[in-house]
Amino acid sequence: MESVKDIIQQCHERQRKDLQQRETVVSPTLHDEYPYHYLVYCAHRYPLPLHALEQADISFMPIGQAPFDRGPIYRGGTRLLRRQGIRNWEPRRWFASWGIQVYTGTPSARDGANWHDIEFTYRAIRDAPDPVVACLDALVNAVMNPLLTLLKGGGLRFSCRVPDYLHPNTINTRQYVHKHRPGLNPPRDRDVYVRVVGDKGYTRWDARYEILRGSLLDPPIISKDVLFAFLEVLREQLHEAAPALELDTIDETTKNTQDFDDFDCIESLDTESLINESILSVRRGALSPIGIKRPRPLLEKVKHTTVVDERNPSETEARILGIITGSMSTEKKCEIEATFLNTAPIWINANTAHDAEDAERYYEAQDVSVGRWKPRNHRWEQAKWIPIAERMKNPFALGNVCEDAERCDTLEQKGGDPNKSICPSCPVYDACQARGYLSQFEALKEKHVIVSELPNLFFDWRYAAFINALIVPSRICIINDSESQLTKLFSEHRLSSEILEGWLINWDSAALGQFAKTVLNAIRITDSQHGDIAKRIRTVIQAFEGLEDSIVQQLRQVNCTDKENNRAAMDIDSAIQLELLDISTPENIEKLPNVYRDPEWTLWHQLKTFFAYYTRDVDAPMFVDDGMLRFWLPPRIHQEIQHLVFISPAFSEDCFKEVFSEETVSVRRAESQKPSLSGNKVFQLRSAPHISHAISNYEVNWDVFSLSKIANRFFTGIYQETKRHPDRNHIVISSTSAKIMLKNVLDNIINYHDLIKDTPAHAEELRSAFETTNIYYDRIKSLQSIFEAADVLWIVGTPYWPPKFVWEQAKILFGNQAKPLNYNLTMNPYQFEDERIQGLYEQNAIGSLTQMIRIAGFNEASGKTLVLNTALRIPSVTDAPETELFDWEDFEIAGGLDELSKTIRIREDYEAEYANMDASWDRKRVEYLLGVSKSQANRILTRLRGSKLERIPFHVQILDLLSDGEKTTSEIVESIQGNPGAIKNELTHLVETGEIVRIRRGVYALA
Repeated sequence: MESVKDIIQQCHERQRKDLQQRETVVSPTLHDEYPYHYLVYCAHRYPLPLHALEQADISFMPIGQAPFDRGPIYRGGTRLLRRQGIRNWEPRRWFASWGIQVYTGTPSARDGANWHDIEFTYRAIRDAPDPVVACLDALVNAVMNPLLTLLKGGGLRFSCRVPDYLHPNTINTRQYVHKHRPGLNPPRDRDVYVRVVGDKGYTRWDARYEILRGSLLDPPIISKDVLFAFLEVLREQLHEAAPALELDTIDETTKNTQDFDDFDCIESLDTESLINESILSVRRGALSPIGIKRPRPLLEKVKHTTVVDERNPSETEARILGIITGSMSTEKKCEIEATFLNTAPIWINANTAHDAEDAERYYEAQDVSVGRWKPRNHRWEQAKWIPIAERMKNPFALGNVCEDAERCDTLEQKGGDPNKSICPSCPVYDACQARGYLSQFEALKEKHVIVSELPNLFFDWRYAAFINALIVPSRICIINDSESQLTKLFSEHRLSSEILEGWLINWDSAALGQFAKTVLNAIRITDSQHGDIAKRIRTVIQAFEGLEDSIVQQLRQVNCTDKENNRAAMDIDSAIQLELLDISTPENIEKLPNVYRDPEWTLWHQLKTFFAYYTRDVDAPMFVDDGMLRFWLPPRIHQEIQHLVFISPAFSEDCFKEVFSEETVSVRRAESQKPSLSGNKVFQLRSAPHISHAISNYEVNWDVFSLSKIANRFFTGIYQETKRHPDRNHIVISSTSAKIMLKNVLDNIINYHDLIKDTPAHAEELRSAFETTNIYYDRIKSLQSIFEAADVLWIVGTPYWPPKFVWEQAKILFGNQAKPLNYNLTMNPYQFEDERIQGLYEQNAIGSLTQMIRIAGFNEASGKTLVLNTALRIPSVTDAPETELFDWEDFEIAGGLDELSKTIRIREDYEAEYANMDASWDRKRVEYLLGVSKSQANRILTRLRGSKLERIPFHVQILDLLSDGEKTTSEIVESIQGNPGAIKNELTHLVETGEIVRIRRGVYALA
């Protein structure tokens, strides 16, 4: 065997010094077969995408970071018999993973050859190196592609597949070579030299292991006879059998279920106080409030100098005006809209029908001429059940505006014009022109206010003809947004496989047919080796550029058979008029091919615009979901619109201006005469945003999703506060997982995703779980009555959106920028490396928190208390006079909300005193104020007095800090003066020398 001495030496070195685990890297998927792309470090400097393991017929499970470097508790049972892949485990498991365990035996079999791992322990290598090397040498030379791995403890592993054999899973057969040690109780009465892991087993693969030869994806195949012939030679030399056990089986301690409840449901928070001795010392007066360990503040109040903008909002030369309203009520936002009526008539486009109804009611109450655009399907669900004969006698009786809405809408979606092809033959055509759908085109022009709720109405060129029909000179267009997501300004376009297949049939041998076939093939490729979908579609566009004119012409026509059985291409309206197409029912219309009416805005133009705007494929927002191609186009204001106003609770000014980089843009903040939180108390945490993964994760208990240490402190404090004041009505808003875990403890806990429109109902679902607008508003209406009765509202943590959701938005907003996007992130803390993506996530969260505060009624009620356990700066809240910033340590010192304001003021006084500390201070005062030792206080004063201070080496300071217990990297860096990079290098050095240990990521203790 080559370099035997080197391998043995490596074993000795590895036994003395372990390598470090590496966290799984999560990135956007290149195709829709998987929700995410996971890169797992299966060995030292050996990252593999998980889908490559699936393709290699390897069954695997996620493992956590040491000491949780094993699979979940429910890894056994039926999972031992069936192959396990990416989607057999929740995404949150992979987010928290640090490697894998491979199922040996049948789950990882290929062509009847079962996976086996033969592990030679370090004890065997140390006690009998020559026989072990001889055995390994024989095994390696017996195959063409040996897979040999150096284990984290210094042992060696030979991995292989064995045809038509499965090694039994009993103690004696598994511990194939061992030496009996009399006097000890089984099964510890033996030294194990060789383990053979086969049936119902699993072996660990992470960055602490090192593959010396071969590939994990291609283990060798070796026959049972050859394998055990070599092992028997070693067994004869080293094996000393132990007495037979009465029950020679491996104890199966894992749960035998695939439906294991992955949440730690808490039954009680009536536990002993979590208050530590330092908090008690502050309460006794033995220590100052700033002398205890606190997280670093991230948030501080900014005192704004109020400059009243006396100008009317409409007095701006910019074509686009953005107005940030904060948590203003709907009525206050309508008042802002109404100011533009002094200049010109307005057109308001709302997010939803509910918002549009609110706006319509407001202007009617103000006695302003208002008209609402009603699409054909307006109230159609109520009207369609009435027999058609009865409806035709009394049309539009239920407030609907069309008596054939389903057929008209279906034809319009296909590219036809119902106004030409259906309406003239309708029995109520005249009535429709007088008071139905068709009457709106003239009637609304006369209104001072038009209200509508069409997505991207003012930006999407598919509405160009509609805008032209209704717009009047100087009418100001207003978007009243309630969701605070700038990505909603971009138009989403969809192209289904069914549409492409229709073109392929309809234009078989023509340019469009060939184009459709090529696009269809590009969509159906799921192999990431062929590049991402944007690259493939861009290649298709480039390949067909020579046929552009033909494709555009055919996209606007149908290729149908005339009455003489000849094929003829014509526009869809003509084909309908000639009765070549059947539009008698919605079902028949569905069978028609899709066409585009606008000769300047077909699919070809849309794709060309997309690729001209997004020049970098990897960052282009184009995806395939279930055979549906989705892509987004940037907002382009219709030429007829002279002024546009965007009103939203919260958005990034810089990002807003970047979206409309070619327009003149101005942004203002709306100031209400009455502060939105006036008459209420507000406490906001200043230390950390506490995203969902900081509230609940696998770091406390790898087997179940459980509350983190800080979350346990939060909810215990809240629970104790509810018990102290049973007369107060407390409402808690937190994450989905927190609601599940605390449902038996807290009476009124609400999932914050229930309050946010168009967000996943489950943390990892994206679009499939989106609910209808009516369901959302019905729930909000019921929750508002709960909020009205609340005395105290706790918002614990920051809303979480899965990475894929945020990445998608980042591609839409930033995919066209010169600087490529960086998709790297950590899950706890939930932090994106790219500042643009992180800022986007935070802006989404701020918008949602603002929405929650508005729904909870804090801008209208008084005498209530709001506690925000998140450190994100929220417009009109964080810097409001009513808001006090606190640490949770302040709450624990105060013992509840009643004394919290007083405790905050005392702490702020001490912080001000510390800021003015100078060399004249007494040492004991420094000890009391900062909670430091006598020697530390002397060093601080010596430094202040300008004396030469002997430099204490980093390693001495680190060891001194860890003598009090485990510390995080941030705590160590904050406690030691010096370059943070140099301090972290010293931490790494101390771990390597064995003076300290890394308990888990970013946490250290003395060895």
